[in-house]
Amino acid sequence: MGWLVTSKVITIFVLAILVLPASNVFAFSNGQAATVVVGQAGFTSSAAANPPTASTLSFPAGTTFDSSGNMWVADFGDNRVLEYTAPFSTGESASLVIGQTSFASGAANQGNAAPTASTFHFPVGIAFDSSGNMWVADKVNNRVLKYTAPFTTGQSASLVLGQTTFTSGASNQGLAAPTASTLSTPVGPTFDSSGNLWVTDLDNSRVLKYTAPFTTGQSASLVLGQTTFTSGAANQGLAAPTASTLNLPQAPAFDSSGNLGVIDQNNNRVLKYTTPFSNGQSASLVLGQTTFTSNAANQGFAPTASTISFPIGLAFDSSGNFWIADAGNNRVLEYVTTTSGIQTTGQVTVLPTCGISLTSGAPINYGSLVPSSTSAEQTLILHNTGSVAATLSVHGTDWLDGSSNSQMLVGNTKFSTNTRTYASKTALTTSDQTVSTINPTPNLSTFWQLQANLLSSSFTGSLTQTMTFSNSC
Repeated sequence: MGWLVTSKVITIFVLAILVLPASNVFAFSNGQAATVVVGQAGFTSSAAANPPTASTLSFPAGTTFDSSGNMWVADFGDNRVLEYTAPFSTGESASLVIGQTSFASGAANQGNAAPTASTFHFPVGIAFDSSGNMWVADKVNNRVLKYTAPFTTGQSASLVLGQTTFTSGASNQGLAAPTASTLSTPVGPTFDSSGNLWVTDLDNSRVLKYTAPFTTGQSASLVLGQTTFTSGAANQGLAAPTASTLNLPQAPAFDSSGNLGVIDQNNNRVLKYTTPFSNGQSASLVLGQTTFTSNAANQGFAPTASTISFPIGLAFDSSGNFWIADAGNNRVLEYVTTTSGIQTTGQVTVLPTCGISLTSGAPINYGSLVPSSTSAEQTLILHNTGSVAATLSVHGTDWLDGSSNSQMLVGNTKFSTNTRTYASKTALTTSDQTVSTINPTPNLSTFWQLQANLLSSSFTGSLTQTMTFSNSC
């Protein structure tokens, strides 16, 4: 186990980064102390236990939370997965163990011992599906196991991917070409919004998609990083990377639009694949390199804002920005997404009294806006075709999204019908505004110029706002 820990274990970490919206009440301070430690009795101890207990850990290599808020940890060195029941306390004992029959055992199927449906050999990476079932990447046994909820200590897996049976664990390394149904050191299982499972097949330099519903030994339905299911080569030696190759991929993650981000570790880069996906497709974006055919790290040189050295984990925040664990440079980097623009339109309603009518300017097309931008001013012309003077009141609303959150503001500027000289701009909000009297003659029209101001830096889609002009005479 020592050789594997020292030479390969660094390739299996997955960093989970939670970035909270700015409106959240949670806040942290530089250098603040942790409040709870699990796996040790206190903050000043770090040794692993032999034999293990319910309150010890040996090289934990992944953590996640279930829908009830309980924490699950892949206890890599003890070949087990542990559940810790919320609320958490320092040194607490795990409430359940999977991969071992008791908390005091930690053996793997070393040597010639065949794996079983209830054992692990270096588990790494845990994911829960929408039904609450747990999926674990069993790295050295070259398989992914499904455990059906509710869970019990020592329970057997109900399904295996990467192998045809629960008692086989061989990889295709040195033996045969990979296939659509084999795995070689899998890590980082994750689910897309449709419930399909994606697995990073590390030593085959590829990412595989398994389409739900799942069956034991099923074939993957899609491959990224290779052109076919039977190729598994990385760009070793002198071979340059491309937009469609991977070398030690890690940590797949989906953004809110369903696009896939993948750590391409040995190429010192992160790739984005744009949905919909196809076998062997090229990545649409590379971070950490200036081109898809370069892979140099900043070894011996100073890092920059655009270089990455041995990335390990990635996550997307609620605004769709990339956060990358740049392990070789001992830092975490944020890459801010660019906004192509929000399509904005305005609807205008004029209540048909006193002879007031809309002459031109509606519907208003403000065009495409990016955060913190202001649209070009758009002109509305209202005409009094009646025989008496009319007084207008305008009622407007903030631009709202589907959650009734204000995403934009509208400002207006009115000017006289004779000179068209602008008056001061006034925000058009939910409060009615009374407008100067419009006479039939000689002031036939009133002119409005409107601007939209995008408030939110994360909103995407389209927005429509309606203004109503009412009048009395």
